[in-house]
Amino acid sequence: LMSLSMVARDHNYVKPIMLKSHMIDIKEGRHPLQELFTNYVPNDTHSGGDGSLIKIFSGPNACGKTVYMKQIALIVYMAHIGCYVPATAAKIGVITNILTQVPSIESTCYNASSFLIDLRQINNILYSSTPNSLIIMDEFGRGTNEIDGLALMASTLKSFIDRRNYCPHIFIATHMHRICTILTPDPIFELQQFEYIFNEDRELIFLYKIIPGCVVKSFAHEVAKNVEVFRDIIEDAEDIFESIKRGEIPKSKPDEDGRSAMQRIIDAAKNDETELKKLVEDIITRKSNRKS
Repeated sequence: LMSLSMVARDHNYVKPIMLKSHMIDIKEGRHPLQELFTNYVPNDTHSGGDGSLIKIFSGPNACGKTVYMKQIALIVYMAHIGCYVPATAAKIGVITNILTQVPSIESTCYNASSFLIDLRQINNILYSSTPNSLIIMDEFGRGTNEIDGLALMASTLKSFIDRRNYCPHIFIATHMHRICTILTPDPIFELQQFEYIFNEDRELIFLYKIIPGCVVKSFAHEVAKNVEVFRDIIEDAEDIFESIKRGEIPKSKPDEDGRSAMQRIIDAAKNDETELKKLVEDIITRKSNRKS
């Protein structure tokens, strides 16, 4: 109790109001751990009451979807153990259980693939959930072919939509953007996205703020640029992407290998001597492997 009170005092937590009604209402909620080492952007959460019970989140890769959903689960859990919560205000109905489907690390001890583990988690959610459950689903269906995964996700959500007033609180993040057009519009679910902009250099900037809507792409190539993946790899990826969109077979460019390698060496030489040495060693190793 002393540690809970000290953390609440030091980090500006507030006392949550616990209700018997079917709702979660959090104003400017924050992740209790993430805010300790970043300039964390707070977000509101409203589920149930006079609002929707299912939230479907989309947005660029690495824009904060998973952290936000974990934030909701942590705030709800903290409120139920008698702790103050990281928000400016919070009204939380009694939650009987928190159920999750989140990507897990594969291990031989599970005797199952990541997709099979996801299916087991979803099966548990379908059987165990009540109207007072909180459900977190993170990229369900990504471990299989996109059409199959999309169909499974849509049918799972439809089963919850059909429960109407007995639907749990559900928060789901996905990169399968076609889900926005497959589901018949209904007040029980809401489409939300994480805001972003492009700066003057056409670099992707995350704003980490939730707004209504659904994105049409995940901006994987832009995120790859942000983490400085080699430029020639990104350019090839963009060419392949455009070819696939046109229904064409991507063209190979063996004549560009030498020029691309030289450009990478020049770029590395300008920035970091260690990176240059590593790059040269990598190119030499690859050439040796080709000869052998």
